[in-house]
Amino acid sequence: MSNIRVLPQPNSPGETRTSQADAVGEQIVEPIPFPVAEPDPEPIGASLEDIRADLMQQGERLAAVLADPGATFVRDAMRVLAHQVCRIAVIGQVKSRQMTFIGALTEQADLLPSDLSPWTTAVVRLHFGSTAAPENTAAEFQLFEKDDWGQLAAGDSRIRELTTQLVPGFEPQLLQRHVDALRQRAELRLGSNFVDLLGAKHSYETVSKETLARYLSPGSSAAENSDGPGQYADITKAADIWLPSGPFKFPVTIIATPGINDPFMVRDEITRHSLEPAELYVVVLSARQPLSTVELATLRILRGLHRDRILIFIDNVDELRDPAADVRNIVSRVRETLAREFPAVDIPVVAGSSKWAAQALSRNEESSGDIAPALIAYAKLKGALRPVEVKNDGQSGPSEEMPNGQQARILSTCSGFPELRRELTKLLLRSHSAHLIRQIAAYFAELSQVNEAAVREEMVKLAIISEHGAHSRNDRELKDVQAELARIQSVAGELERNLAGFQNLLNEVTAEHRTRIYDRLAEILEEYAKAEGQRLMQAFAEGEARRHWRCHTKPLRQRVEAELYSARSAVEERLAETTYNVFPALRETMLRRSPDLDLPEAPAPVLPPSSVRVPIEDSIALDLAAPGSLMGWSRSRTQEEHAAELERMLIEEFMPAIDEVIRLASNELQRATSDMADRATAIAVAVIDALRAQSETHIAQAKQLLDAREARSQDEMSSADRLETLRERLSAAEVLSRHLATLNTQCSELVS
Repeated sequence: MSNIRVLPQPNSPGETRTSQADAVGEQIVEPIPFPVAEPDPEPIGASLEDIRADLMQQGERLAAVLADPGATFVRDAMRVLAHQVCRIAVIGQVKSRQMTFIGALTEQADLLPSDLSPWTTAVVRLHFGSTAAPENTAAEFQLFEKDDWGQLAAGDSRIRELTTQLVPGFEPQLLQRHVDALRQRAELRLGSNFVDLLGAKHSYETVSKETLARYLSPGSSAAENSDGPGQYADITKAADIWLPSGPFKFPVTIIATPGINDPFMVRDEITRHSLEPAELYVVVLSARQPLSTVELATLRILRGLHRDRILIFIDNVDELRDPAADVRNIVSRVRETLAREFPAVDIPVVAGSSKWAAQALSRNEESSGDIAPALIAYAKLKGALRPVEVKNDGQSGPSEEMPNGQQARILSTCSGFPELRRELTKLLLRSHSAHLIRQIAAYFAELSQVNEAAVREEMVKLAIISEHGAHSRNDRELKDVQAELARIQSVAGELERNLAGFQNLLNEVTAEHRTRIYDRLAEILEEYAKAEGQRLMQAFAEGEARRHWRCHTKPLRQRVEAELYSARSAVEERLAETTYNVFPALRETMLRRSPDLDLPEAPAPVLPPSSVRVPIEDSIALDLAAPGSLMGWSRSRTQEEHAAELERMLIEEFMPAIDEVIRLASNELQRATSDMADRATAIAVAVIDALRAQSETHIAQAKQLLDAREARSQDEMSSADRLETLRERLSAAEVLSRHLATLNTQCSELVS
């Protein structure tokens, strides 16, 4: 039996007490069951790091056997591999457990301050396993420069545009006042040292919690430059901390943003500025109020920046009265909202508690303590605990047994962090770094095959040269072999170049098509919304404005359809103009030589008819009255405000439909070009297989001629030694080529 005591769960006044066993039993039939507790996951990014490390090792071997420029390319690619880092931004509301969450995730709870200064605007970057750390530096703090405040108030044009459109209540003038207040407070607090500190950079060979507190934690409210906590908090722009790999096997930089949803708008603005450099995003919500308006606005900004590698973590589950009953409903509501707002993006949702995760890190195997019934029930639901029959004072009855030394494991399972680490690893496999590693794996595999073919060709040439002392018949045969091999290699090389060029063209036109329709359809919608706003202003001027305003949306639909047709026509024109599509002629040639071959139809520069339909009706009626207004609808806003609100409503109404059209049109073209690429590849493979069979026949003939020589003169011995060396090189090249081909296949299957 455990020495952990189960605390009674108090009831609210007038509430009937029910047993935890009954409560859990009712939850078993919920439509979204929790998974059975899984073993602790491997370090974050382990699978991707294993491939990267293997590529680095095989790249050394490949560079050693290649000549320039191939060897230089491999070494350059290895330098790129060595400096790969995945940047993960953590976004949460101010006064939340964001730093507790980061401390638990990175296993640095004892280092990071849990209480940040209310005036702190610093972006904290935690670098794990980085090879780019400055020498003898564990922490570096960049202080504000003179012009930083002005740039912060002005904002980045793209992010400021998205903020103005998507963040409710954003006022640039209020942001300016908050920036001025931040600067004035820093001047007052730092006094005469303020000017000298501008633009300074402080570096430390070691990092401690006390050092971080001087730059990030709250200090005295007095206007003095004390040496304790918060000394530089008002003027710290960024903090970089270099740490060992921790829970990450792949190099990772965690970007801790200042926070969102704060009356002090500077933190929101700096957080938005921190979004663009990251690759992955973890948005931390609270189970008490998940997915607020400000959090939705932040997700929309990420969508506007084309950032869709997002993970939602619902924190504070420990503050729920009955997590076993409440968490599923919260997760379901969040998923429904995400599916409605972002139908084309798959955003994983994990629920848990950073508090429980931090407690799990601080408990040892002998830890014991009090466990609330709500946590017991939740642990059972998560598969971390099971009910058993025990004896109490000689009486048999159901109880909860907490195994000795297992409290940390149970807290960890209930915290949701094992699932969080697994989901982060999945997101990491979709990152820019992962796709770059996949490309390098493909390049290495191709270069190794080229190297193997070159060694084979050198062997054949040496065999031809060595045969000069034989009869003239053998000389003629070897010359014929050499000429035929050269012709076959030339044809195969030209065919491979055409196939690669055609595949690259298909990838280019697919990417250009998506970019074009994304930009143009968004522009068409904005132009239509502005035109409707002008029409409403004209109606006000003519006294014909009505509260229920009807917009004729048929022209909008027609413009969208016309743009989709034009974009597809542009793709067909590119395909018709290319010289890479030699596959129709190849197919005819192969069928003339071998009529029984089963070859697909050659790719033609004509796309199949589109099945994409634009889901926009002929007209729509919108209510122009301000919500909750007691005045007449036309007096609740100015005419300009009515026009601006109408534009916003139209964009909000039709942007999901436009996004869906973009997704369907892009997927349709992707399927069409993929089919073209598959058919071209099938034809090319058939031709290359035929050429390879001919090449192998000629190589076998050359080998027979070489093996037929039994007697060599003394001056021919050097050729024999060279041939033996080539055989050894060929054996090593074959091993390397097979290994890299296998690695390339594994990487392609792993990285999505």
